[in-house]
Amino acid sequence: MSIKFPIRLLVCTCGVLVAGNLFIFGTLDLNNNGKSEILLLGGLSNQLEYVELGDEGSHRLLWTYSPGGSGKIVDARFSDLNNDGTEELVVVLQSNNNNWLNVFEWNGQTFSSNPKSIMGGNGKAD
Repeated sequence: MSIKFPIRLLVCTCGVLVAGNLFIFGTLDLNNNGKSEILLLGGLSNQLEYVELGDEGSHRLLWTYSPGGSGKIVDARFSDLNNDGTEELVVVLQSNNNNWLNVFEWNGQTFSSNPKSIMGGNGKAD
């Protein structure tokens, strides 16, 4: 057995450990430019990243979101909530406050920077 196999095994194992719970949603083309886009959730950080995939594996960050305070992103899904033909991004949070559901609207190029929050408890939108 050569030394290359144990080194490859170590690199692969470390790569899996470093990635943590990285989830990838996609592929999409919401900006209709012919390039695939993916939504990344988790990994080493508590954030969402919407990334456009380029030729030969390159990528370009189009949008990012990190919840403030002690909030943690639990899940994210695309859905056309208002039936306008455009997907909204729905983000589920685990949080110490009442904001547990955020909705980001797509503007044709990126998602909104300020989410519409759904309040827990009384169920009223923020």
